[in-house]
This record gives sequence, C-alpha cells and structure tokens, in this order.
Amino acid sequence: MSQDDWDHRAALVKRKCRIERQLAGLDARAKERQRKLDTRRKIVAGAIVLKHAETDPAFAKELGDLLERFVLDRDRHLFGLPEESPAAGYLTLAFNMVAAVPQSLPPRRDRTPSGP
Repeated sequence: MSQDDWDHRAALVKRKCRIERQLAGLDARAKERQRKLDTRRKIVAGAIVLKHAETDPAFAKELGDLLERFVLDRDRHLFGLPEESPAAGYLTLAFNMVAAVPQSLPPRRDRTPSGP
C-alpha cells in the first residue's frame, strides 16, 4: 500500500471509531430511557393497585397475602410487614438457585436418533 492508502485507511478507522462511540452513546441513552419508562409503569401500576386496595377489602386481603409471600426481607418494612416472612427461607433458596444459573448457557445440541 502506498502512504496515501495508509493515510486514507487510518482516517477511515478513526471515523469508524467515532461513529461506533456515537452509536454506543445512542444505545445507552435508549436503554436508560426504556429503564425509566419501565420504572414509571411500575409506579403507576403500583399506585392503581394500592388505591384499589383502599376501596375493595377482598382485593386488599389478596394483595396483603401476595405481599406477605413474595416481598423480600429487605423490602418488608416498606409495606409494614413483619421483618421475616414464613416463606422467607424458601424465597431465599429460590433466589439463590436462580442467581446460581449461568447467564449464558452453552448452545443446546439436538439429539438425533441413531440409525438402525
């Protein structure tokens, strides 16, 4: 390659790196925007559920049962629940089991029946 070709290549690589940084920034902003929207949806849904629980005693009891069963110990004070739920041991075990699963599993190999 001539010097001009090397210079042109270097300029293109530099431009590529700049574009990749810009794309990464756009992706990060989009991901942050989605996270904020998801949080907002959860807050709105939670407010609706809590408001409905104020007017429907049967729903309030069901919600209380669900909270008692599924709220983690570290969050129980947010709902005025006792510090440890009866199912806490099972939930901790289940949480630890899920956390222990590798994030990326090897690809599954389909088993094909062997011929005669």
